[in-house]
Amino acid sequence: MSNNRGVILLNKTFIGTWLNDPDRIGHEVIDFFKSDTSKYYIYNNPHGTCNDNITCEDNDDKNEKNKKIAKYLVLTSNAKCKTDKKNNTQCTFRILYVIKLKKRIKNGKKDIPEEDLKYGKVALNKIFDDENNVLVTFEGEKIYRANNSITINYNFQRNRGYVYEENNKTTYDSLLKEIEKITIEENEISLNPVEESDIEKKSKDDNSLNKNFLNLIKKGTDEQSFTFLLCNLLKSNDSIFNDFIKYCVDPKNIFPNLVFDFKSDDIESEKVIKDSSKKQDDEETHGGRIDIFAENKDNVVIIENKINSGLNGIYKVDGKRKSQLSTYYNKYKDKNTLCFIMCPDFKKNEVIKEIKEEDPEMENVYDFILYSKIKEFIKKENWDNYFYKELIDGIINAFESLSYENREEVYKTKFLNSIAKNRW
Repeated sequence: MSNNRGVILLNKTFIGTWLNDPDRIGHEVIDFFKSDTSKYYIYNNPHGTCNDNITCEDNDDKNEKNKKIAKYLVLTSNAKCKTDKKNNTQCTFRILYVIKLKKRIKNGKKDIPEEDLKYGKVALNKIFDDENNVLVTFEGEKIYRANNSITINYNFQRNRGYVYEENNKTTYDSLLKEIEKITIEENEISLNPVEESDIEKKSKDDNSLNKNFLNLIKKGTDEQSFTFLLCNLLKSNDSIFNDFIKYCVDPKNIFPNLVFDFKSDDIESEKVIKDSSKKQDDEETHGGRIDIFAENKDNVVIIENKINSGLNGIYKVDGKRKSQLSTYYNKYKDKNTLCFIMCPDFKKNEVIKEIKEEDPEMENVYDFILYSKIKEFIKKENWDNYFYKELIDGIINAFESLSYENREEVYKTKFLNSIAKNRW
């Protein structure tokens, strides 16, 4: 790239309240499939549009004076941004995938032959049930898997961003350097057109994706809702919480004599605490709320729930970075304290990386309770005496809906389901 004409596109992938509707499919799912004619099309969040001055190497207008050349589109996690007193913003996020771009599609689907926009023999607009909007933005060349954390001087607040070489060369160069470490052969993902076997394997009536009451009220990824659900279950009788902790600590029952003695009244949600080790006049670093908390004479259990959020309450003590995790643990460390982070399966690696960066002393203090494990615990228990027993199947489906290893898997399944439904 010459004359400072480069631009790198950033897209936060599969996030936002729009996707809380179980019938909606994130349009960026096409980034993980090839069309029936082996074309690889890319969607630029959030509406498939792109700045008019952006083009690619294979476009005829690439040598025009004001055009900027996009070589890469980066799919990212949500970003944590901080603005200092001088109004400079730094954002930290994870690079999930890097897509090498080939060509800008100038007029959306109008410039593409009809057969090139079919997946599993179904037109893309039918799969998305979308006749009006732009469905493709670029033609891509390759996609690479990553899981790299990066902090850049760029205000990445919305679902997409443009890092221009001309305007912010230092940030552009640091981002490009990280991309070049990712775009190697061993990280490349092999993509193929949709096969019959893909549809047969995935396109079943998957209740866990669409049919739970949290999706009905658009709370399918709401942390507080899942916290209250689990806490209510664990308070339903005096033995269930103890069984749950035993299941989490010793799932293979290696220590049959390991017992806990919590009563249902010992358990609460959103336990508010204050931390005397920090400045009490600083509201931002003043204690916190423990999502699920249990305490008796000798023991404490702390459970922090993470779905979309990252670590909160970041501060420093003697130059060492701390977070809400240290705040909670230090408050109760004089007792026999067990600390857990409950999270969707896909969230675990993200939280581990964040703990290493923001609160490394807690890395070996907190264990993980994955949503898939919670789902299995609920399934194996007897809920005949539970007041809301008719909701148990829906609760299981709610936790199962967030038990996949990667966010894109659920939308790939929805995409294939939609293909199957629209073929007949």
